[in-house]
Amino acid sequence: MLQTGSDYPAVLVEPADEAQTAAVMKRASEAGWKVKPIGAGTQLTGEAPGERVHIVLSMGRMNQVLDFSPSDLVVTVQPGVTLSELGRVLTAEQKMLPLDPWLPAASTIGGIASTAASGPRRALYGGVRDMAIALRVVYPDGTVIRTGSKVVKNVAGYDMTKLFVGSRGTLGVITELTFKLRPLPLHRETVLLFGSAEDIRLMRSKLVGSVLIPSRAQALSSFDEPTGVWMLAVDCDENERSAQYQTEQLKAWATEQSMSADVLQGSAADDWWEAMGEQALGADLVVRLAAAPTNWHDLAAKVAEFATRYGVDVRQSWAVTLGIGEVFVRGLAPELATQIVTELRTAATRVNGTVVIKHASAQVRQGVDPFGPIGRAGVLFERIKHQIDPGRTMSPATFAGGI
Repeated sequence: MLQTGSDYPAVLVEPADEAQTAAVMKRASEAGWKVKPIGAGTQLTGEAPGERVHIVLSMGRMNQVLDFSPSDLVVTVQPGVTLSELGRVLTAEQKMLPLDPWLPAASTIGGIASTAASGPRRALYGGVRDMAIALRVVYPDGTVIRTGSKVVKNVAGYDMTKLFVGSRGTLGVITELTFKLRPLPLHRETVLLFGSAEDIRLMRSKLVGSVLIPSRAQALSSFDEPTGVWMLAVDCDENERSAQYQTEQLKAWATEQSMSADVLQGSAADDWWEAMGEQALGADLVVRLAAAPTNWHDLAAKVAEFATRYGVDVRQSWAVTLGIGEVFVRGLAPELATQIVTELRTAATRVNGTVVIKHASAQVRQGVDPFGPIGRAGVLFERIKHQIDPGRTMSPATFAGGI
């Protein structure tokens, strides 16, 4: 019998399959135990502290690729498979799942789906919700449901898959995920444009008003560069001829604005993007900002202002066609981190934007809500939670609105 007093630690349970997962959830629901499902645990530092749980449900043993149909561009996996492991399987058949979140290599597919983590390739391919077409989920009472369909074209009824993607384990335990895939690009080419933040703003306007189709369009400032130096990385996953056209157009615009440019191709381009992701790791504070794409420049300027005022090392990364940015801060005390998040939220509110903590110490997340105010959406969140998890068994008080 599991003890539930405050003096007892949580129990770690590692189910080997869906049946064991369902049995654990059924027993937990009957006993009133609280359960926290996790993958590799790499994104827990972006959640609210939450209530005490009795069971930590680790999905690491469920780490198999269950079905892969290269001709149908569909793959089905268990949640414990890492993104890098899946990438090796898909690459062997010249396919890819175009998810590239800047997370540790140990991050699992289940964790990425549960947090809806995405990266620069979202500019062309969309996020996890756009790629996930079916799930198997264990409800808090142990019932197993299936959402979506294991075919790319599926338009029947409400898409429950999107409900669970990004729910952070507050509604159920994902035990199986099916994704639609893309062919691996025949040619890879990245153009790096260097200039000021204003140069990048002007370049973005030209880019979105053109016929170019970038797979990534990321504006970056660096820990290692002087304040005010920015880089715009524009990627192309088209064929070599199309990539060359895009590159020449970008270089022509750069010349007009007196910006310098560099071009990376093939594995050199892939290595560069991987290095950018590695640089993102190790920050003391990581926040995600979102606003209208035309407002990214204003929020980036506010971040730079805070960095100068407080004397902290800051790196920014903005998907300029989407208005989504990530800010990585090094060398700051928890009290200062709380103040910076609060001030960033005030600035974002002025342009109808949002600020969410992706990584911070427990002290910071206790001092400021990682998700911030969610307004009237909180009523909808609460109704969904009550419908699926009336006993509040799953990950209590770890998500937006105290869900």
